Amino acid sequence: MTDSTMRDLRVLVMAKAPVAGVSKTRLAATIGDEAAADVAAAALLDTLAAAQATVGAGGCVLALA
Repeated sequence: MTDSTMRDLRVLVMAKAPVAGVSKTRLAATIGDEAAADVAAAALLDTLAAAQATVGAGGCVLALA
């Protein structure tokens, strides 16, 4: 793809909000609610960074549930 084609791309990231007691509940059983929410938040930040590196910050949209 060319640079101009990449600028035309958009990425929608849909995710659950990383909330303690709600996120990663099976993992939380082992490491605790707060730590599991931290893992979920880190994974979400990694996903957003990858999207931004691909299409630029202006091409990224985050939708949290």
